Amino acid sequence: MKLGIIQMEMHWTLNENVTTVAHYMSQYHELDALVFPELSICGFHRNVHAESQPKRVNEAIEHLCHLAKKHQITVFVGAPVTKSDKVYNQYLCISEQGNVSAQWDKIGLTPSESIFFTKGEKRNTVNIKGINTNALICREAEDVDWYISTVQNTNPDLVLWPSYIGQSPQKIEARSYYTGAPHIANQLNAFVVQCNWPHALNDTSLRGLGGSNIYDTNGECIATMPFDEVSVGVLDTTTAEFTVLETKEIATV
Repeated sequence: MKLGIIQMEMHWTLNENVTTVAHYMSQYHELDALVFPELSICGFHRNVHAESQPKRVNEAIEHLCHLAKKHQITVFVGAPVTKSDKVYNQYLCISEQGNVSAQWDKIGLTPSESIFFTKGEKRNTVNIKGINTNALICREAEDVDWYISTVQNTNPDLVLWPSYIGQSPQKIEARSYYTGAPHIANQLNAFVVQCNWPHALNDTSLRGLGGSNIYDTNGECIATMPFDEVSVGVLDTTTAEFTVLETKEIATV
């Protein structure tokens, strides 16, 4: 599988982010699948409630389903999905047939997320284009023992790691994410593919975002994408080769 990792510029509104996702789907439709960051279609910021209205989110997902079928490409995106009266930080797989073929709810919420989102309950491995695929959502990379024990019997080949993480060396919690992820890759004998936000929205002074890491099945980091920049890279899961296709400075934050 040729997997595009889209370290996309994030915006304050759902409409802007969906437009950005659609742009990449059109531009890189020759790839097998595209991976976008955590909450990629709405962002996570002080206006997240306004950008997470169920009707608007459902319409956005339906639009991306239509584009996936049109371009014949699989996409992985993050969205705030409402079930009954509860909102989940969800990561979705939209197949090239235009269907939502997998949904993963974030279980390891941060304190700030817990104010708005409900904790998920399970994490299934699904076969996507012949590859057993699972998701490790942002700070869950700290919960190494829990994650390995939860998914190891399902034999994932690929673990997607959508994130919103700063890698400042002064932040212990940031460093712990990057010690947990390679251990998970090694223990599961799976690729772990991060797709991180390249910048913040609430606090535009933050640095050390982006830098998405790609770990091979031995837990070795085989690539790191640029920090603090919009970037697109491609992982060939057959050869374990990684190529950066484009980088650019963030135009607006």
